[in-house]
Amino acid sequence: MKNSSTHLPNNSPMASESINQNHLHILMIPLLAPGHTIPMIDMAKMLAQRPNVTVTIVTTPVNAI
Repeated sequence: MKNSSTHLPNNSPMASESINQNHLHILMIPLLAPGHTIPMIDMAKMLAQRPNVTVTIVTTPVNAI
């Protein structure tokens, strides 16, 4: 009997992650201090240019001002 809890549909995000083991996802959260946001965005751009790398920047209404 097959365990249905381990079966993932082909369009599932977890299924795609398990197929591509060489993909790196970087989560960046800016420090709420003057002068940190722009250099962090520059670094995120540089990292995102690398193959198999995804960069996500998380912002809130407070640090998006």
